[in-house]
Amino acid sequence: MNVTRTIVTECDARIQRVIGSVRGTISNLYQYMIKLRGGGVTPADIEISQEAYAQVQDFFLAQTAALNPRDATMKEVLEHIETLVIERLESQLRTQASMKLDLFLAGCLVEIAKMKANMDSEMTKYKGSILQVQSDPMSAASIISSLSPQPTPNDGLILTEVRAHRATGVNSVLVALDYRELVRSAPQIANLMGVPVSDPLYAIHRF
Repeated sequence: MNVTRTIVTECDARIQRVIGSVRGTISNLYQYMIKLRGGGVTPADIEISQEAYAQVQDFFLAQTAALNPRDATMKEVLEHIETLVIERLESQLRTQASMKLDLFLAGCLVEIAKMKANMDSEMTKYKGSILQVQSDPMSAASIISSLSPQPTPNDGLILTEVRAHRATGVNSVLVALDYRELVRSAPQIANLMGVPVSDPLYAIHRF
């Protein structure tokens, strides 16, 4: 699979935003668990055990309720963080009755760092196959204004890059997971630009 330069830029930015959100959520969970203990408790001395399951659940329920209902990406990120935390909690409490809160969450951050390293490694592979095509900012702005809901500026640039690649005679499709901005607008985009947009599940059948 080939990528355009703007796709790489967008993916790098999204990875940074997601990892920043993940680290921020772990920090908020730490503060939440401390607050539950009340005053006079040294954070480094806090231990967690079986009661932590209900506390973690309450924390993530509140976090999810506070989200913008249209922010499907962050909802998915929170679900992944919650799964990571609970799976690690289960693993640790299987062999001990309790553990230090700070050490537990530090272990979660180590797992997140490994995930970030894996994502960076995957991006490095794609950066070796960047298509040498130019984006068209003027066309991108026109396309964005013609679509509803409007895609992001980078999405508009990506669409012009895919169109430029197709103009070289290569049968190309833009594979996307952005349902609200891109996949649902696929018929409009095809009519405006002649660029097919597809969910990954169906992309292979567009050729």
